[in-house]
Amino acid sequence: MKKILVLLILSCVIFVGFKKNRIQTATLGKDCKIEYVLAPDGKKVLGMKIMNGNSLIQVGYSEDGDDYSLSIENDENICCRMNASPEHLYSYSLEDKKSRFECAGNVMEDGNASFVIRTFCYEDISNVFVETGKPSWVQKQIVFDGKESHFLNLSSDGKHETEYTDDLYRDLYGARSE
Repeated sequence: MKKILVLLILSCVIFVGFKKNRIQTATLGKDCKIEYVLAPDGKKVLGMKIMNGNSLIQVGYSEDGDDYSLSIENDENICCRMNASPEHLYSYSLEDKKSRFECAGNVMEDGNASFVIRTFCYEDISNVFVETGKPSWVQKQIVFDGKESHFLNLSSDGKHETEYTDDLYRDLYGARSE
């Protein structure tokens, strides 16, 4: 009877401790563990972290469910993240540190968007602007080896404009006529 009473009191202390910080842990093996956070009412999971060796997956939700985030990391080299927020910003990123590659994108509720791709020798930055009643347009900049680049403006009404660095212009078209 004393053991049951002690076990009951110990369970209550642990339960109250979990309610205070709301973080709970489940260990599945030597290198595998799950941590999760419950909403104050204890009826739904707001966040979860799964750790297995050097790999990590994290998922989070707001209490009202309007936004979420997801993050995946593998051996601290590869990382992928996605987010959505109540302000209707949706974003993603992917990074491979070992290969020196990364890309990211953002899309807003109004349709405007931005994208970036970076490698060890190439970078591409694109912005898309959508305005009601006006022509939509895209700005794009491509850079090679950190110096040679061109900048491009494209409009949905058919207008476009391209600017080149002097080195890239010379490589593509020969010397500029002044």
